Amino acid sequence: MSGTIVIGPTKSMDVRTVGFLRLVEALRSMRGRSQTATKLLESVDEYGMNMICADGLDPAELRKFDLLVEEIGSMAPVDDTGLVQYLNNVRSLIISDGRYSQARWCRRTR
Repeated sequence: MSGTIVIGPTKSMDVRTVGFLRLVEALRSMRGRSQTATKLLESVDEYGMNMICADGLDPAELRKFDLLVEEIGSMAPVDDTGLVQYLNNVRSLIISDGRYSQARWCRRTR
């Protein structure tokens, strides 16, 4: 599955790996307990685009997105280094966004 993760107007990541599919599937499984996961999936699920759009998130939601990706990474098989590296790259992109440093501490999964 290929797709794009949009963090902001100048920050995005095009992906053509199974990692994007696994990230989307994990976010879908978190939908019931995470408003941020639901918001991130609007472009993928409602509009048929393979995009995770974080550009509309406020600083706290962006930090929650990072925590969700961290949680997904902690559930990845240890020997799946490709997925772990992919998720680390996603986290690096999120953390590099200016909104990330503006966020106060937030709860882990909401």
